[in-house]
Amino acid sequence: MVQKYQRKTQRQLWDEDKMQQAIEEVRHGYKTAARNFGVPLMSLKRRCIGTNKLAVNNVKKLESKTGVFTKEQE
Repeated sequence: MVQKYQRKTQRQLWDEDKMQQAIEEVRHGYKTAARNFGVPLMSLKRRCIGTNKLAVNNVKKLESKTGVFTKEQE
């Protein structure tokens, strides 16, 4: 018998539209905006200061790692 999957964590359940609204309302304070729109405080701060520039639509994109040696050195 197949069981229905039940999510165990509450991570990334916020909506992208609510995040954009919270970013616009940051002038009233980070905590207030995060609480009013139901988005995580630290995610909101990272979006506002621009450290998470690659995150689009709740998906974090990982950059590829560069090798230590160049092709010629290998």
